[in-house]
Amino acid sequence: MNQENTENKESITPSKKAKTPYRGFTRSERLVPSILLSLAIPFTIFFFGPFEAICKNSEMLDFTFMDLFIPSFFISLAVAAALFLIVWNLSGRVFDIVYAILFGIGFMLYLQGNYLNLGLNAVEGDGVGVSSYGGTAMIINLIIWIAVIAAALVSVILIRKKREVVRLAMIVAMVAVVGVQVMMFTLLSFTTDAWTPLNQRYDNSSEASEAGDYLPSILTNANLTELSSEGNVIWFVVDRFDHTYFQKMMKTDPTFFDHLDGFTLYDNHITKYARTFPSIAYMLTGIENDYSTGRIEYFENAYTNGTFLKELKDNGYKVNVYTEKYYAYHDANVFNGVVDNLSSSDVYEVRDRMGLWGDMTRLTLFRYLPFFAKGWVGVINTSDFNGYIEYEANKPLFDSGMKDVYDWMTAEDFTTFEGNKNFSFIHINGCHMPNSYYEDFSLVLNENDKWDSNLAMRVSFKLVNYYIDQLKELGLYEDATIIITGDHASAISDTKDLSGSRVTSLMVKKKGESGTPMAVNSAPVEQGQLLASIFQSEGITPMNDYGTSIFEVQEGDDVKRYYHFQKTVSGGDDVLVIYEVVGDAKDFKNWTKLEEINVGNLYK
Repeated sequence: MNQENTENKESITPSKKAKTPYRGFTRSERLVPSILLSLAIPFTIFFFGPFEAICKNSEMLDFTFMDLFIPSFFISLAVAAALFLIVWNLSGRVFDIVYAILFGIGFMLYLQGNYLNLGLNAVEGDGVGVSSYGGTAMIINLIIWIAVIAAALVSVILIRKKREVVRLAMIVAMVAVVGVQVMMFTLLSFTTDAWTPLNQRYDNSSEASEAGDYLPSILTNANLTELSSEGNVIWFVVDRFDHTYFQKMMKTDPTFFDHLDGFTLYDNHITKYARTFPSIAYMLTGIENDYSTGRIEYFENAYTNGTFLKELKDNGYKVNVYTEKYYAYHDANVFNGVVDNLSSSDVYEVRDRMGLWGDMTRLTLFRYLPFFAKGWVGVINTSDFNGYIEYEANKPLFDSGMKDVYDWMTAEDFTTFEGNKNFSFIHINGCHMPNSYYEDFSLVLNENDKWDSNLAMRVSFKLVNYYIDQLKELGLYEDATIIITGDHASAISDTKDLSGSRVTSLMVKKKGESGTPMAVNSAPVEQGQLLASIFQSEGITPMNDYGTSIFEVQEGDDVKRYYHFQKTVSGGDDVLVIYEVVGDAKDFKNWTKLEEINVGNLYK
C-alpha cells in the first residue's frame, strides 16, 4: 500500500519546475524611456556638443551658433525621431538588449566628454587623440566603456525581479544627462557670445576702432600674381618643412631641387618655435613671445612694435603678407598702412553651413569618443572652421590651403608694375598634416593612403616652382631675393620631450645669384636672422638693429641657439621646454634641455 502511494505520488510530481515566460515591457511602458534615450544621443552629439564648442572657443571662431542652429536643430530632431520609432517598436528581449546597449553608449558619451578626458580639451595637430595617452590609459578607458555597457545589459536582462527599479533608474539617468545639458545650454546662452552676431561682438570689444558694425580686417589674396620690374623679395614658408623631408626626397630623387639654381641650402638651421603660432609672427617681426599675455595681445604687440615690414615700406616696397588668420594674426588692422593686401568688411557669410556643421560635429565626436577612437575624426584646425567664412571684401580671405593658392596663382597671368619693389611673404600648408594632396591638388581621401613626406614635397614644390617659373619667364629671377623655409620642423610628438634633433629646411637665393647648382652651407643659423639677411641681400642699411644675417655666420662658429618646444601635458596645459643648441643641430648630442615652464593654454 505504501509502495503504491509512493508510485502514485511520483507519477503526479513534475520532473522540472515550469519556466516563467519572459515578460517584456508593454508599449506604454516603453514610451518614456524610448523618448529620453532617443533624445540623449543626438542632442549631445549634433546639437549641444557643437554649441558648447562654440561657447568655449568663441574668440577663435569667426561665426556664431546662429550660423549652425538650423542644421543642428533639424538634424538632431530627425535622428531622434528615427531612433525613437526604431526603439519604441521593438518588444520583449530585443527591446531590452537594444535599449541597454544604447543607454550604455549614451551614458558613456556623457561621462567621457565631461569627466574621462583627463584634460584633453583640444584637437592635436598630429596623432589626434592617440599621442597624449599611452596604451595603458586607452585600455583602461575602453574597459570602463565595456563595463558600463555590460552592466546595463546585465541589469535589464538578468535582474528580472527588480525590472521596474532598473527601468526607473535608467529613466532617471537619461533625465539627468539631458537635463544637465539643457541647463548648461540655457546658462551658456546668457553668459557667452555664442549667439552674439560677429560684428556686434567686435564692436563691443576693446579692439573696435570705431562705433557701429565692425569686423576684424583680413589679409586677402590681392596682388598674389603681381611682381615688380624693379626688384622682388619672395619668402615662401612651407609649413612644417622638416629637414628630414628634404633628405628623404634627395635620396628618392637627387634631381628634385635642380630647379632652384643659385640657391644655398643651410642644413644647420633651426627655428625658435615648434608651432605655427607664434613662429609666423616672430618671423615677420623678430619679436619673441614671452607667454605673459594671450595670443591676441602678442599679435598686437609684435605687429605694432615690429619694424621690419615698416622699414621695407619706407624703402619703397609694396608689402604683401599671405598667411593664415588665427595662427598668424587675429585682426589684420595691425598691418594698416603697411601691408597692401589688407581689406576690411562689415559683412560675412557662411559659404557651406552643412560643411561647417559637419566639422563642428567631428570636433564634438573627438570630445565624446573613447581614447582609442578619437583618431577616427581626423585632424581639425581652427582654420578649417574659419575657412567656411567669406567676407564681403574686395578679395577673398587668404587661405594657406595649397589647392586654393595654386588656383589663385594659375587663374591669371603674372604681371609687373613699376615705381616700387615688391615683398611677398607666402605661407602654404605644405607638409603639415592633414594637408595630404595628390599632385593634381585633389585631397587624399583614401584612409589606406598614409601621409607621405615625398608626396607633400612634390605638391608643395609644384606650387613653389610655378611661381619661380613666372619670375624666370619675366626676367626677374636673378635680381630677386628668394627664401624657402618652414615655420617649424616636425614635432613628431606634441606631448613628449624631444628624442631627436629638430632641424628646419632653409634655402636662400641672394639677389644677383642664379645659374649655379644649389650649394650647401652648414653654418649654425636660426630663424631670427632672416630679417637681417633680407636687408643685406637687398643692399639696404636698416634704421633698426636686426642682428646678424645668416651670410655673416661661418661654419664651425661657436654659436648658442635656443629652441622653444611647446609640449602639451595631461590636463591640457602647454609646457615650454627650452633647449640650447651648440654646434651641428642635426646631431642631438648638441641639444641640451635647460628648463620647463608651464605657460597654460598656448593659444589663450
